[in-house]
Parts: sequence; C-alpha cells; structure tokens
Amino acid sequence: MQVHPMFSDRLSQDDFISRIEGINWEDGSFIRASSLFLLSQKCLQCERTLALSLLCSSIEAMTPKDRQVSFYSWLVKNKLDDLVMSNKLEIKRALESAQKEWLNHHDREGALHNFKQFLLDNCPAELTTPPIMDSKEHKMQFEDALGHIYGKFRSLFLHEGLSYASYNIPRVTDFEISHVLMVGRHLYFVDLIRIVPWFSNVVKESLFNYLTSN
Repeated sequence: MQVHPMFSDRLSQDDFISRIEGINWEDGSFIRASSLFLLSQKCLQCERTLALSLLCSSIEAMTPKDRQVSFYSWLVKNKLDDLVMSNKLEIKRALESAQKEWLNHHDREGALHNFKQFLLDNCPAELTTPPIMDSKEHKMQFEDALGHIYGKFRSLFLHEGLSYASYNIPRVTDFEISHVLMVGRHLYFVDLIRIVPWFSNVVKESLFNYLTSN
C-alpha cells in the first residue's frame, strides 16, 4: 500500500489492489517500479539528475526478465542450419544478417531496447512530444529522445558520475537553462527546466496505462 498514493487520485485502494492482483505481480516488478518513481519525486527539486536516473530505473524494473531473448539463444534456435558447411565469408554475412533480424525482435535482450519499448507501448500519445528541439523549433522524435535521456542523463551519471551540469555547454538559446545535444551534425537543445517534469509524467502515465490495461 506504500505505492497506492501514486494513483490514489484515480484508483481507490480496493481497485488498486484488484488491478495489482490481476497482473503478474509476484515478481514484484510493478511494486519496485512504483517505489522508484515515488523516490524520484523526492529528488525533483534538489537533484534532477538523480531524479532522471531513478525514473529510468523505474522503467527498467518493468523488463520481463523471463521473456528476454539473447542473441546467442535466438541464433542457435533459428539460424544454426544457415551456418552449416559455410565458409568464413558466408558465416560473416549470415551473422550480420541474423543480428539485423534479431534487433527487430520485440523481446530481444538489451536494457535500452526494453526501456524504450515499454514506454513506446504504454505512453499516452499526448505526452510523446519532448522538450527537446532544434534551432528551428522542430521537436525531437519521442523514441530518439528516450535514447538520449537514457544515454546522456542516466548512463553517464550512473557509470561515470557525471550530471548534466558537469558537461553542459554555455547557453546559446532562449531557454532559461539548456543543454546542447549533438546528433550527427544536428544540434538539439534540451530544456532542463521542463525535461524532468515531462519525463516524470511519461513514466507515471505509462505505468498507469500498463496497470489499467493488463
């Protein structure tokens, strides 16, 4: 019941319990995800980098570990016959083709893939416009924005101890505070005031949609 306040404005306690019992809750993934979300809300004002990392971890907690398909297991099951009696060049080409096919597998192994897939499957359409835009005010695509949030704000902080403040480029936009992303030769500007509350809503509503649609 510690996580019920997350949805208490829309679900009664009894309804919340009923829905929790209606999904595969025994592994605790939804409870962990909700707990991490609530913890992230305590960091919104004091440390936004930590809040973003906790929000990413909240979604990572929802990864269905028992359904993850590794490249090795998929290759052995589906492509082993293609490699029999092949020379090195043919094996190389077959492996490259197989990897491209595996990358399109819905349940393939990979933290970033699973993170993005859960949000792509469950995020309401009205929240899929990120506060990330180029100099012509064209918004970054939702899936691309998720990748940059995971890589630039979550991974750099957790693996290298870097927050966006430590690698922020001096302000060159009209945003009050902005971070510049270089994507190829294209510049995008992240509104650091709006990015955390926006992504917080993305995570909360995605978890709510998952709970109420399963």
